[in-house]
Amino acid sequence: MFFFEIRNLHKKFLFLLTILFFSCFPILQVALLKFTGYKIINNISDAGKAFLIILVTDIFLGYHSESGWQTLVEIILEHYGIEADESAIITFVCVVPVFMDACVKLWLFKKLPGLAPRVSNIFKEMRRH
Repeated sequence: MFFFEIRNLHKKFLFLLTILFFSCFPILQVALLKFTGYKIINNISDAGKAFLIILVTDIFLGYHSESGWQTLVEIILEHYGIEADESAIITFVCVVPVFMDACVKLWLFKKLPGLAPRVSNIFKEMRRH
């Protein structure tokens, strides 16, 4: 099995312990995520929130990041010892980022105005897409 290779064994053991801990105590996981998320989000201005949303979506979902997605998929497959099929990687890169981009834009224009009206006003002023 490729999971039990000697290389990076301590990292995989720590990852396994973390997954087991959070699966045994799901309330702690939710509370930790909420606390961290609220602490980060509440300390940023509305213009900063809009900038971060644009930055993250353009880095991970922008049309210019095809080679980044391809490299990421190849690194993950190589780490787990799976043979990289070029046509499967290209299909993944063509479908997944576009789907994620559509979901983010739907969230931005449907759900965000109710959560943070000032941030959505910044997006409307920009008339980005």
